[in-house]
Amino acid sequence: MKTSKLLSILIAGLGIAFSASALADNTSKADYKAALKQADADYQTARAACPKDKGPDRTKCRRDAYAAQEKAKADAREAHGLPRHAEGPHGA
Repeated sequence: MKTSKLLSILIAGLGIAFSASALADNTSKADYKAALKQADADYQTARAACPKDKGPDRTKCRRDAYAAQEKAKADAREAHGLPRHAEGPHGA
């Protein structure tokens, strides 16, 4: 009887530990997705603020917006525990 009570407590403790771990992973994944969405939204806003006339100023503005987006995504990947560089289908 003493061992079955101890076993029940041990199983309950493991169940709580695993459910807390799963909850932490889901929250982290939600934060990661939110950070990616925010990076995309910031990119769209920055790109819309670029000059409408074609030329070097517009090109630089768009490149800066893209670079900021990629940095924000890399920061989100790093915070989520992924490598900073997103590898493509060929590992490049």
